[in-house]
Amino acid sequence: MMTIPGMGSSSVASPEGMVQLGRPGICQQPGLREKCLLPLQLALESKNVKLAQHALAGMQKLLSEERFVSMETDSDEKQLLNQILNAVKVTPSLNEDLQVEVMKVLLCITYTPTFDLNGSAVLKIAEVCIETYTCSCHQRSINTAVRATLSQMLSDLTLQLRQRQENTVSLKHPTFIMV
Repeated sequence: MMTIPGMGSSSVASPEGMVQLGRPGICQQPGLREKCLLPLQLALESKNVKLAQHALAGMQKLLSEERFVSMETDSDEKQLLNQILNAVKVTPSLNEDLQVEVMKVLLCITYTPTFDLNGSAVLKIAEVCIETYTCSCHQRSINTAVRATLSQMLSDLTLQLRQRQENTVSLKHPTFIMV
């Protein structure tokens, strides 16, 4: 077990990579999110496979914890989504297995309903994917993971946009049922 700096004794990263922070249900501040994410980002950048695996597991945990979800009032650089995307920019320089794991984290982002993917986020995800793809042009598993991530992200984005459009149309033209 290791204590995350600046987090006190209630915050630990276990060998399984799970991060337990504070008491459930307490709304955290963006600064706390940064303090949790910084060691994870540094572990990923260290290129030590074990540390990086724990870092990616920790990032997935942060993504799934409601208390770390950004508030709409947070500036762009303080948004959890942007913080995670900035942390994984190192992906092209990681080993093959870690690159595939980062693609899983990116997929997790696209499936998490708390994130409303905007154009900037889509471009950042695509940037990481394309850079990873070009840096590992002969590694089949990475190329497959990158293509799957991009394809799934764009499919999910298309579905979200289609649903928004249908909701907008149905609000403009309500359907009345005669009884």
